[in-house]
Amino acid sequence: MKKAIITLVIVVCSVSYGSPTNLALLGTASQSTTANDKYAYLAIDNNTDGDYYHGSVTHTWGLPDSWWQVDLGSSNSINQIDIWNRTDAGVSSRLHHFTLSILDSTYTEVWSVYVDGPAGIHETYGSLDSTPLGTGQYIKIQFDDDYTSDRYLHIAEVQVWNCGTPTVPLPSSILLLSSCLLGLHRTRRAIV
Repeated sequence: MKKAIITLVIVVCSVSYGSPTNLALLGTASQSTTANDKYAYLAIDNNTDGDYYHGSVTHTWGLPDSWWQVDLGSSNSINQIDIWNRTDAGVSSRLHHFTLSILDSTYTEVWSVYVDGPAGIHETYGSLDSTPLGTGQYIKIQFDDDYTSDRYLHIAEVQVWNCGTPTVPLPSSILLLSSCLLGLHRTRRAIV
């Protein structure tokens, strides 16, 4: 009587993402108001320098419901969002009590976080190495209108990172195992 022996190979695979892409650089920025010719596009010019006088920081008028947003042009998977704050004149604390949102193509919120207090010089939401925050077309920063004084919104840079489609490499041992199971490669041993 002959018996077949099946060898089971267990392989642990790691998931890897593609190279990160800053989608904001391809987007169109807008904001509620513009003060001192500091337009919304300055927050997507690929310059994280937070010194207002170096010319790469947005600025709105001091209204309680000020907002800034970038339209990415189409829906994208978003892994991470980085916000770079203004760094000069001791006014970085102006970026406080706001909501950061990902909105879909119909402007429906798919993800958000409320920042209760002042933001730091550089804040990161999400991770390049983890599950995406959500899929959306718009990224919006909106002040909480309960705070009415000194609500100037200024941002040095907003980076919106997409890491591509996750891939799982197929090691040759998996291919060998599948060919064995399909009968393309047979190893038999006689049991006496």
